[in-house]
Amino acid sequence: MIDPQKRSAIYYLHTQGMPIRQIAKNLRVDRKTVHKIILQNGEISSGDAKRSDKIVLDNELVASLHGQCGGYAKRIHEKLEEEHGKKIGYSTLT
Repeated sequence: MIDPQKRSAIYYLHTQGMPIRQIAKNLRVDRKTVHKIILQNGEISSGDAKRSDKIVLDNELVASLHGQCGGYAKRIHEKLEEEHGKKIGYSTLT
């Protein structure tokens, strides 16, 4: 990850008219990275934000279902969907 000072320097040099290749060469950063930073106006992208669609499972619920279902992941998956309305992939439990 490029630190904020270098990001602002890249954007500043671009606004001053320096070509992308020269910025990349002088700051020892890949041209594609320089291009991405310029497209983001030198700001840190929001790609680091948490997922909005992430499903949070209660550990106590999964533990109690594990006891009820005898440790069978397939049955735990079925109970989570049927009784608790949690739509998760089977591979999440394995």
